Amino acid sequence: MFAALSAPWWSAAWWTLGIALKSAALLIFFLLAAAALHRASAGLRHLVWGGGIVAVLVLPLVALALPWRLGVPGVPHPAAAPAASRGSAAPALEEPGAARGVAGVADHRSGDAGPALSAGTLVPWLFVAWGVGAALFLMRLGLGALSLRRLVHRATPLDSPDWKHPLIDGADRLGLSRLPRLLASDRVAMPVLCGVFDPVIVVPAAAREWTDRRRRAVLCHEIAHLRRLDLPLNLLGRVACALHWFNPLVWHAARQLRAESERACDDLVLAVGTRPSEYADHLLQIVCGARRERAPAVAIPMAQRREFEGRMLAILERDAPRRAPSRLHAAGFAALALLLLLPIAAMAPAPAESEGTSASTSGQPLSRPDSGSPEPTVLTALLGALEAPDAGQRRDAADALGTFEARAAVGPLGSHLHRDLDPGVRETAAWALARIGGPDAVDALSTAALRDSSEVVRAMAVWALGQIADPAALSKLEIALDDASAQVRARAAWAIGTIGPPRAPARLIEALRDADNHVREFAAWAVGQIRDPSAVPALAALLRDSTSKAGYEAVWALARIGGDAARRPLTEAAHQHFVAADFDLQQAIETALAGRHVESRPRPWPDHTVR
Repeated sequence: MFAALSAPWWSAAWWTLGIALKSAALLIFFLLAAAALHRASAGLRHLVWGGGIVAVLVLPLVALALPWRLGVPGVPHPAAAPAASRGSAAPALEEPGAARGVAGVADHRSGDAGPALSAGTLVPWLFVAWGVGAALFLMRLGLGALSLRRLVHRATPLDSPDWKHPLIDGADRLGLSRLPRLLASDRVAMPVLCGVFDPVIVVPAAAREWTDRRRRAVLCHEIAHLRRLDLPLNLLGRVACALHWFNPLVWHAARQLRAESERACDDLVLAVGTRPSEYADHLLQIVCGARRERAPAVAIPMAQRREFEGRMLAILERDAPRRAPSRLHAAGFAALALLLLLPIAAMAPAPAESEGTSASTSGQPLSRPDSGSPEPTVLTALLGALEAPDAGQRRDAADALGTFEARAAVGPLGSHLHRDLDPGVRETAAWALARIGGPDAVDALSTAALRDSSEVVRAMAVWALGQIADPAALSKLEIALDDASAQVRARAAWAIGTIGPPRAPARLIEALRDADNHVREFAAWAVGQIRDPSAVPALAALLRDSTSKAGYEAVWALARIGGDAARRPLTEAAHQHFVAADFDLQQAIETALAGRHVESRPRPWPDHTVR
């Protein structure tokens, strides 16, 4: 089933597996750090677990952004994807977006085929299982957020002085500048804090009967959560659990983050003057009176039964450290976490160094150190695959030969460019010849550019001639300017401009009046590249009669040509009504007249991805 998967999909599966393993290794370090701080304050341990959660979430982004890799000796590259019965390509690489390979290149090294097939069958299924699990857990978070929204919408505001005064007093004591909303609901059994962007404290409806001391203790505890930014950290922990649902270390880290946040808030409540015995009694009464129900994952309930005993002991312990971590602690820990994160994110399987390592094991194409040609055995395998009955395998072989820039393959590729029945094979052969270059490649491409029945193949052949930039192709490219396809004509104009003859061919100047605006645009760019003053009248006419894109390129070309003859049509165009209606065109003309550089807006080369 997975034999015909595309390379990016396959690479993403291996890359995701690598991120999972790196995350596990990363969390082991944070677990050891938290264990070493078991006698420190809850706030410091919470800082450690919060750093672990954040590190796990940013690990994929850091791994993608780092420009360097740290090879791990003894860890081979992921094996290539199992080839389909006809040998379609599906390489497995460490990072997404790596260069494509060709399954079957290493067929002559049969000793590695067994493990590759086993991994190739298992890893895609694991990737699918991870995606399904992550989607389900993220959906659960979304449903929890919706249920909380309904709960808050149906709750009753508590605006009486009995509640407002303790709320304001707690915020002043803990240094919270923005007061949360305070609501009462019969749908909660204990106080709940929710709302990352719009914080809300929801207390049970029975809380109206609480004493003033209990109200102050409860509100101070919830305000401590807000002061410490526990809501967003709790949400990040839940997201990490959803994305790493298979990893028990992530779930353990999220539970510890939640538990340490409660203990750190308890420490803050005690620090503002609440007696430990009184505070412990308030918590005990609230927990005993609450039903056994779970709060939504995106909310923070005041207490949970499974962690309550440890909290009570910590509250009543007289000599327990309760000092919150300072900014210096946070900065130092962040620096240490970054020093740990970077090398783990950069880890990648080290390429095999032995000559006997196959392409499917190392993840890199086999090549000679002193040339761009593959090893003779690999070249033979690729040329054999070029004659395979399956068109997909022939395309992959042509693609690989172009990547290797194998000069010995020019003849076979040119033959397939002329006679292969599959347009995709002919198109890929043209692309490969553009990579290899040389007079023989120019001859083969010139014939295809004029005679191939497929518009796509002709356009690719013309593009390839522009890539090679051999003046010997100019005569053929001029003929291609009369092609029935606007795409071919546009690329022919671009190719002529890329080669850059001393004077603009007459057919190129005529292309400035082409019926297709895209052709006129690239013809103007090409004339600007050549800087031929004889094209000024045609550029002036294009500037008057064309749309903004082609007109913009006409301005750019006139600015490149320079001189009084080119300046005159720009001066005349500056006073035309159509220029005033197009801000970009007007700005380009003013820039050119001021003698400043005008940028060429469109990419002057066509994008291409081998099919």
